[in-house]
Amino acid sequence: MSKLSSKKWHQQKRWILGSLLLCPPLGLPLLWLSPWSKAGKISGSVLSGFLLLASLVGATAETAKTVATETQAPTAPPSAYEDALLEATGASEALPTAETAADWGRVAAQWQSATTSLNN
Repeated sequence: MSKLSSKKWHQQKRWILGSLLLCPPLGLPLLWLSPWSKAGKISGSVLSGFLLLASLVGATAETAKTVATETQAPTAPPSAYEDALLEATGASEALPTAETAADWGRVAAQWQSATTSLNN
């Protein structure tokens, strides 16, 4: 039997190091219950603590950046947009009262004017 297979899975170096890097709360007890030297246990604990701290600080900074971008005041739309919106609103308000061909022509002209001003 090889030396690696005689140890239980939680005593094998690859499982201890992997859990220290990927899941420090699991890796620390595995590290301290292993037969490693005291210096190795302290070094592994410090390294795992730094990695955990770095990931938490990075996540906090990213969250703060996201919150800052979400709370910015919206910019005012350009006046051409406002003009087109007013024209389109006027055309939609004229829809219920349009009866003759001339009325429908004016509504269509207003819609075309609104869309043309948006394209410019």
